[in-house]
Amino acid sequence: MLAKIGDETVLGAPGYIYEPKLDGIRALLHYGKNPTFESRNGKDLTARFSTICVPPLKTSTCVIDGEIVAYDPKGNPDFNLLQNDGPAMFVAFDILEKDGVNLRNKPLMDRKKILQETLKENATVQLIFYTEQGKKLWSAMKKRGTEGVIAKKKDSVYQEGKRSDSWVKIKFLKTVDAIVIGFTETKRKISSLALGLYDDGSITFIGKVGTGFDEQFIERFYPQLERIRTAKNSGVLPKEIIPVKPRFVAEVQYLEFTPDCKLRAPVFKRLRDDKEASECRFPE
Repeated sequence: MLAKIGDETVLGAPGYIYEPKLDGIRALLHYGKNPTFESRNGKDLTARFSTICVPPLKTSTCVIDGEIVAYDPKGNPDFNLLQNDGPAMFVAFDILEKDGVNLRNKPLMDRKKILQETLKENATVQLIFYTEQGKKLWSAMKKRGTEGVIAKKKDSVYQEGKRSDSWVKIKFLKTVDAIVIGFTETKRKISSLALGLYDDGSITFIGKVGTGFDEQFIERFYPQLERIRTAKNSGVLPKEIIPVKPRFVAEVQYLEFTPDCKLRAPVFKRLRDDKEASECRFPE
């Protein structure tokens, strides 16, 4: 289930609970004889996060929704730390199935109760904190410098792939998941990344981002871009941009979109290997 973008008015709305928005990798835990982790686009994450030790649960089989994160010394989720093999843990916030029974049509609070009865916490597997005090959580998360808050309707059912008012994300900073459609190499191997979004079936160029990544990232990512270079310039890219096939997705922080659909003050945050390029469209 996906979250719709919202604003602070949701923080005081009736019928919601509120959770911290975690900066990690969304994953499903398939629990059974050999527990596995699966990303939102179906990739097996089990070997990558083999240090997460799933304890015996009070069930023979279940499917649990959550986020794989790494916490910094302040206790805040840090995606860069996670990407660089920091101590990973799985934070659970929903349960979809238990002992072969589909729980998706049960109200959220019923599923939360079943999850609490099923999951046994340890050092690498935890339940997420939630509260009915949305404004207080928002204020606390803002002071900590985290991403924001997720609001969820108490009576909502679990709808895979849907965005609605049932789950709403309220973020302190605007971000967009954009397609990497090219790069420049004027001052270093990657001086900037060219970004695009799908609009009516074709990709629209939304500008370049040249800040937010370091030399270590460049050395790791440049060979991957080289392998997908293409001579095909769609005509929407400036001449200095080397076009690449639309394979990678980048999360980018920005101030706003300009009237000609370009990002203002973009900053690269991370690559998203859990999202397909076809999903990248203009924000609501």
